[in-house]
This record gives sequence, C-alpha cells and structure tokens, in this order.
Amino acid sequence: TAMGVLACMALINGIQKTMPKSVFGLVRFLFLYVPAFLAALAAVTGGLMAAAEQWSFEDGFFYMAGTLIAAPLSDLNVETGEGAFVEVICTCFELGVGGAIIGIIAAHP
Repeated sequence: TAMGVLACMALINGIQKTMPKSVFGLVRFLFLYVPAFLAALAAVTGGLMAAAEQWSFEDGFFYMAGTLIAAPLSDLNVETGEGAFVEVICTCFELGVGGAIIGIIAAHP
C-alpha cells in the first residue's frame, strides 16, 4: 500500500541522516554495517525458507544468501508451492533492501 511505501521511505531517509559524513564513516558503513545487516537478513529469510521447505536452517541460509548476491550457494531447489511463495516474497524484500542500500550510499556527500 501507499502507507507502507511512505513508511519505508521515511525509514530510509532516517538512516541516511544518521550516516556519518566522513569517508571513514562511509567505509565503516560499507564494510561493517551493510554486511552484518545482509547476513542477518539472509538468516531471517533463510529460516523462513527452511521452515517452508523442511530444510535445515543452514541450507535455507545459504539458499537465500545466494539469492541475495545473485550467485547460487546451494544445490537445492524449491519444490513446494509454499516454498515458492516464501521465496518470491523474501526475494522481493531483499531486492528492495538492496535498492535502499544503493540509495543510501549514493546520497553520501
């Protein structure tokens, strides 16, 4: 909905304002905060995927981390309708987060 988009944009704008203006702050953001956030995101979405497909958490994590970086890290394939639904929703969310990260980095002075 429109309210969800506005709330997300407000969150991203808030994150942009808290980002340090220095080059060191940008490097810290790029090499510490972004990878930690992406690993946490892959853990959450991987857990959802593992629950939907009856995989181990490790398999779900590597599967969703692979979709996050667009390089397969697992030989597994989605076999159920529920798993396909979870994968589509999580992948859309991951793509939105990736775009937000690019926007935040691009707005750095």
